[in-house]
Amino acid sequence: MATPRGHQNSPQATGEGQAAQDTPIEPLRQDEAREEDEFLTTGWDATSTVASTSLASSVYKYEFENGRRYHSYKHGRYPIPNDDIEQNREDMKHAMIMELTPTWVPPNLRFIVDDVEDEWVNGSDWDFVHCRSMAVVLRNLDKVLNQTFTHVKPGGWIEFQESHGMPQCDDGTMKQDDVLANFYSACVEAMAKFGMDLDKGSAPLGAVLEAAGFTNVRCVVKKAPLGTWARNKTLRLVGQYAKLALLDSLSSVMGKPFAALGYSEEEREVWAAKIRQAANDDSVHRYYNVYFWYGQKPE
Repeated sequence: MATPRGHQNSPQATGEGQAAQDTPIEPLRQDEAREEDEFLTTGWDATSTVASTSLASSVYKYEFENGRRYHSYKHGRYPIPNDDIEQNREDMKHAMIMELTPTWVPPNLRFIVDDVEDEWVNGSDWDFVHCRSMAVVLRNLDKVLNQTFTHVKPGGWIEFQESHGMPQCDDGTMKQDDVLANFYSACVEAMAKFGMDLDKGSAPLGAVLEAAGFTNVRCVVKKAPLGTWARNKTLRLVGQYAKLALLDSLSSVMGKPFAALGYSEEEREVWAAKIRQAANDDSVHRYYNVYFWYGQKPE
């Protein structure tokens, strides 16, 4: 297993676009009560369907392993399931904007299922390209950025929203040998076997954005709590989403990726139990750094 990097303070993002750091999150005091229904929220629905597709029907062929469904497109390239359980988790992660493919959309909007690392054929006058949690899975980031620069019209923007999975802590409540930090380090090692670099989530993207031709490059770093320990009600809800997304991901991440590291099913179950216990402990004030990178195509 990889050794966790230092995680007691927020890392400073580097590159030409300097990062604007978020302020520490104030924890909920022991004498402050939560509202009973503050987490009774809805915002995602996994029943919606894709409106159009630019891929062959092979993308909808599946493989099954350990009771989970995986896509067979470019066999083995993406080791995370794509079944209803995983789609619900993804919908929950992004519920603050919209569900993955909602049932109501504006009349001029189409959903196109495609591989962003293949050649782009749809339009060359886009105003905005948005990428969320993409840098960590792209094999050829430079190619994607070059294609973005070609297809975005002058004055258009690109945005990357990337979260880094190494938990942070500002007040010393998290131990150095933290189980969630150890889990993330193992995830980095496991996903590397499938060609993915999870640490790209905190990588300084300013240099690669500028190399692709973008200007006005900047980065804003926000802190997203893990769990419901924050005093701010909105951040508590964010933390609840983050915790549920983590817990719901365990069977996915501990499937193919951790099997590739040689962990037995029994070892994975023991580790998952420890992770659940740690994630539900609000006395430890963990948070993730979320990086918002922006770049503009010159006029």
